[in-house]
Amino acid sequence: MDYELTYNKNLVKLPEAISVERIENKRIVCYVIMNKAGTLWMEGENVESTQVLNKLKDIKERLPNVIICMHVDADCEMSNVQDF
Repeated sequence: MDYELTYNKNLVKLPEAISVERIENKRIVCYVIMNKAGTLWMEGENVESTQVLNKLKDIKERLPNVIICMHVDADCEMSNVQDF
């Protein structure tokens, strides 16, 4: 079964999960979304891979218990994910 997510009018095809955990408090979740081309979105805005680390540090300072949730297109090159 293929899972798909549309974000900012871009289709992201999600891989199958190995495990699933229920998140009780969704207010403390930061989503990092990457499409097939390696384009990243965080907190509703397009970000460069060089900005991700600084943005994550800022978020962790504001919300120490935040959970980082990644949605990466199943067809995305793994090197794009590893770069950030």
